[in-house]
Amino acid sequence: MPNARRSRHAPVGVRSLRSLSLCVLLACAAGAGSASEPNTLSEVERASGWRLLFDGQSFAGWKNYGEPPGAIEGWVVESGALRMTRDTGLAGLIWNSINPFAQATVDLMTVETFERFELSLEWKLSPGGNSGIYYLLPGDEDPPWEKRGLEMQVLDDAGHSDGRIEKHRNGDLYDLIASSSRPARPIGEWNHVRVVVDGEHIEHWLNGVKIVEFVRAGPGWESLLDGSKFAGREGYGAAARGHILLQDHGDPVWYRNIKLRELP
Repeated sequence: MPNARRSRHAPVGVRSLRSLSLCVLLACAAGAGSASEPNTLSEVERASGWRLLFDGQSFAGWKNYGEPPGAIEGWVVESGALRMTRDTGLAGLIWNSINPFAQATVDLMTVETFERFELSLEWKLSPGGNSGIYYLLPGDEDPPWEKRGLEMQVLDDAGHSDGRIEKHRNGDLYDLIASSSRPARPIGEWNHVRVVVDGEHIEHWLNGVKIVEFVRAGPGWESLLDGSKFAGREGYGAAARGHILLQDHGDPVWYRNIKLRELP
């Protein structure tokens, strides 16, 4: 397990108030000047330091997990969105895991890594679908099922069996922290996500509502890890810098409007 680290930041209450103020200001700015077309930036967003991670037309800046930059399997660019095309279900995932000629999963990840940032994107799912947004993923040397990045769950809570498991539902910090509310839109509609990583202080937002907030340090964090499926996985969730990854869980999923703003 990673050693507990001493936070260099202000107390949680002060940081939460400061972070909330920052997020309100950024949300107001984005709302006032957000681009009308997907995968574009408004002048206000550009002035605030936002940039596109997906241009709406190509896989520039992306690659499959565990593979060199270049050919992309399992995903297509369709109508301005990244779409995961493998509709395999559980049986297909198991077969891909034991078939030596097939990749178990074809997760899509950024070539770049990021440290302190605000990530904004939109997703929509197929009925019964499952996916996830990983961040602070230290690399792609691990087996796909042992990734050490943190995950914001993307799930059809009503249509998938994980929807009956606490901390596995839509928006949760997967297997670690349950969301405080469930503001997801109906399946088939676009949902807006924001993930804020300010050092050890991290927030999940869904459709304008903050649903998860935590400090990734200290005894409380270590206790969460010890009580999760990641107990004993050395370095899990500990990276200061890492990739962003869109998960292949065997179900069709779409992502677009993927934007990032690096924090000072």
